[in-house]
Amino acid sequence: MLAEPKDPRIKASKETIEKSLAGHYLPEHLVTLKQCLSSYRHYQDLIRDCDREIEKLVSDFDSRIDPTQTPDSKPKTQGRNTLHFENANLTQEMYRLYGTDLNLVLGLGAQTLYTLFSEIGRDLTTFGTVGRFCSWMGLCPGNHITGGKR
Repeated sequence: MLAEPKDPRIKASKETIEKSLAGHYLPEHLVTLKQCLSSYRHYQDLIRDCDREIEKLVSDFDSRIDPTQTPDSKPKTQGRNTLHFENANLTQEMYRLYGTDLNLVLGLGAQTLYTLFSEIGRDLTTFGTVGRFCSWMGLCPGNHITGGKR
């Protein structure tokens, strides 16, 4: 029963997992485990509160496109540490804010676009050229040469 919600990457059989969960648990270990679980759930609630507040702030920005439009790109897989909006998709929100689907650019996902939005806003024309933007992102090799090498 406890082996049912195992991660798909775990290669061990259910029987092996059930055997490994059997043991002699000391009361002080159970108290500590209970406190850790309570702390984990508390922090998850705090993170959800932050995500809700960020979603509220982001939704206050004017849309640069028709809000009913959807981006051409498919949302890229997001990790566990990404923002989770309750009422909107982060990819859709970034499309609405920028007015273009920057998710189509290789290497730029919704979380990266959100970070970009929080750092410089949504006006990308301040860079003037693609080269300046790439340089600001740290994607261009440096021109500093020492000893004949970059």
